[in-house]
Amino acid sequence: MKIIGGEIEKERDDLHYYFTDSGRSSLRLILRSGLNKKHFLLPDFLCPVIVDILKEEKTSYEFYHIEPDLSINWDKIYRQNFDVLYVINYFGKKYQNLKLHKEQILLEDNAFFYKQDRPANIVNWISFNSYRKVSYLADASLVKSTLPLDSNLILSKQPSWAKMRYKAKEIKELNLREETPNSKNENDYLTLIKLSEEELAQRKTILVPSYRSLYYLQLFDDVSETKIRTKNYYTLQGYLGVQDYAPKDESNSHFIFKTFNRQAIKEHLFRKQVFLPSFWPIHPDFTASQQINELYNSLLVIPTDSRYKHAEMLYIAKLIHEILSP
Repeated sequence: MKIIGGEIEKERDDLHYYFTDSGRSSLRLILRSGLNKKHFLLPDFLCPVIVDILKEEKTSYEFYHIEPDLSINWDKIYRQNFDVLYVINYFGKKYQNLKLHKEQILLEDNAFFYKQDRPANIVNWISFNSYRKVSYLADASLVKSTLPLDSNLILSKQPSWAKMRYKAKEIKELNLREETPNSKNENDYLTLIKLSEEELAQRKTILVPSYRSLYYLQLFDDVSETKIRTKNYYTLQGYLGVQDYAPKDESNSHFIFKTFNRQAIKEHLFRKQVFLPSFWPIHPDFTASQQINELYNSLLVIPTDSRYKHAEMLYIAKLIHEILSP
């Protein structure tokens, strides 16, 4: 009979954990902890903020190519010189069987995931996510790392931009409950979103998450959420077809539909009060010196989260068919 009682046991864990207010802050924490001295290899399909932050932190980088099906030519990767390989796990897709030299570092951008699991056979690994991208939280990002980072860089101050974001969320929820949306509420919502984005973009310090988000994080049921997303994902897939880069047993956070009629589809959906996100604006540096990846103009990204039911997924799919098959 084993010992009963006392402190609840937990297996050994050699990882380091850090919470910040945003994915941007997490990236700054990683760079300011010494990685800004290293040479990065970045994907050529990415949020332009990543490039801006590396430039601000005076970090050297070059790019590798993301194929039209979101795959990576690993043979080309291994022929390039780098200290840090920056990998984005796009929209629920996760890259497997990576092989790096023991001195190289894998930095995983898991903005589309709740959970972050260390890949097998990787010695030096750092990962961060962004809970506001995959949940109702207004802020918060978790960093997991095999390498110690400088936690003193994280200021014990809550982000005021997150307070504005929560106020905007409350206004939106109120408007959605009304039979006739209030135009003033809509304007207030958009103003708060704009102001919060401006503050987030201007601030360079690293903050802790808001306490409200830390509270919501412990309530968030990622298992139930993933089940609903998976169901919504396969509803869309039934109407829009199987995509070459469909995620396998992952978060199914978005349904990705490749089309060169993207702008026409988005405008048609906009007129029907369906607002889809854009991934991503093209960084100005690309237009001058870097060949632009076709994915910037060809991916239609549909959220599948638990706000939406089967009927709403069908509605979006039928609206898309109206454009593709007039």
